[in-house]
Amino acid sequence: MTQGWQTFDDSQGGDSVRQGLLDQRERTATLATNFAGPTAPSVSQGISVSPSINIPTAGSPWFDTANGKFKIHTGTTWAEICVLGVTQISTAEIGTSTVTTAKIADDSVTAAKLAASAVTSTKIASSAVVTAGIASSAVTSPKIADSAVTSAKLDAASVTTAKLADSSVTSAKVANGAIGTDALASSAVTTAKLADGSVTAAKLATGSLGYNVVAKSANYTATANDFVIASLSQGVPGSWQLTLPTNPTTGDKIGVYLLTVTAGDVLTVSAFHNIGSGGTTRKLFVVGDRLELIFTGSRWVPIAARTNTSGAPDGVLEEQYSAGTSAGSTSADTWHTRSLNTIVRNNGTALSLSASQFTPIQDGWVEYSTVGYAVGGGKARLYNVTDATTVSTGLTLDHSTTSAVELSGSGAVVAGKSYRIDMWTDLANTNGLGRARSADSGAIETFTRVRFWRDGGFDM
Repeated sequence: MTQGWQTFDDSQGGDSVRQGLLDQRERTATLATNFAGPTAPSVSQGISVSPSINIPTAGSPWFDTANGKFKIHTGTTWAEICVLGVTQISTAEIGTSTVTTAKIADDSVTAAKLAASAVTSTKIASSAVVTAGIASSAVTSPKIADSAVTSAKLDAASVTTAKLADSSVTSAKVANGAIGTDALASSAVTTAKLADGSVTAAKLATGSLGYNVVAKSANYTATANDFVIASLSQGVPGSWQLTLPTNPTTGDKIGVYLLTVTAGDVLTVSAFHNIGSGGTTRKLFVVGDRLELIFTGSRWVPIAARTNTSGAPDGVLEEQYSAGTSAGSTSADTWHTRSLNTIVRNNGTALSLSASQFTPIQDGWVEYSTVGYAVGGGKARLYNVTDATTVSTGLTLDHSTTSAVELSGSGAVVAGKSYRIDMWTDLANTNGLGRARSADSGAIETFTRVRFWRDGGFDM
């Protein structure tokens, strides 16, 4: 049934609004006939009721059946009014910003009422989306903006292996410093994953390999189980001494590795007990030299050692003259000192040379050869100038009075002592120490050669 409305005047028989409503109910049929229709009521449509009412006047109602809307007269025009429950409110009838958060009931906005792409990042309050509010598998790759997932937005331990696509984590996607110790599984770092030279002394923890690793570049007294990374270059003091513990106990270990060296410098390993079966010192002077010792209760015994040598002599010395120059004369039955004057090779400054005498900085082995011209017979020797003793005599040669002879020999030398090469001749000769033969070619004249190898290991 279509309902109409009218105004009430208490002075016309109604003693209250309540009574007016009762009167209205009684007049329903008349109201339905006169106050509802497709066209607006006019004065000519006035009705005779008690009390009488003229239409339209300010406040007069009308139900527009053509549009299904209630209207009321303002005195000059018909204005639409809203009656909830009779007609729906259209979007156009809602004012801008009319619907606020406070006017939306909890849980009233469901997924079905959200337009596609309606919810953007700027429309979500900070911390509004919690884990519990996201359906399983709801967040897919297309829904995540490039660079949207940052470290700060990931809970600790939220990214697990199962959540990473195969090959999804590449080097380019790992920030510098992002992988910490706690992020590495046990046994994750294998030998194949270590670049050559990447493990330095500074990266070895105390106690690694059974040693306490220490880096030193000046005089140092080691303590039990030290492994010393030694430097003898780049602005640090040159030659220096590593002293082994004064009162070691059986089983104590010491290791040393020569990391850097400036030519001419030497590291002396010194002990209060013998090192091996020799004396109380050993010398290292080439990068890569290494020595590991264990104390037996009475001496230090090498358990590992390496001297960085290629097999070629560590030192080569010669007696040289300019082209066409002979070496000098000889006297009969006399020892003559050969005039060593040129250093040809000196790996790690293994030798020093002064006044025809050479001094090795490490124990080693010498092979020597020299020549004589028309001296009958003769031999050469390696002479220890420091101790005034003959180390060895070379091969005996006899007998040439008209041609050159070569005299050779070999022997062990000790670090820090000075040596020379002597030659004995039977006959006197003006060119007895060597006759020049290269005047026409312009090549130098060489009459004596010494080759030195430092000990390739350490005796037990």
